Amino acid sequence: MVVIPNQQDVLFGKGAAINSHPGNCHFRSLVESHKPQFLLEVRQRKRSVAAEIVKQIRDSGGRFLTIEGTDGSSNNPTGTSVGEMTD
Repeated sequence: MVVIPNQQDVLFGKGAAINSHPGNCHFRSLVESHKPQFLLEVRQRKRSVAAEIVKQIRDSGGRFLTIEGTDGSSNNPTGTSVGEMTD
């Protein structure tokens, strides 16, 4: 199934187009804003900080996608997904 990325999606991949995608810029902004809290938390609570960032992306309509083809088509990442990392 081909998924067309929206402006809220966070894209996994390489290059300037991925780096400058609005969803990726927003993701980096969220990570930066949560960084002080993350650094103060004990190891067991760091996962909940990461889960909060994922929740904020998903609540805004964003998804975590990986670029599959040269046409820019995307799919949900397989293997170790963001959801698995924060469950």
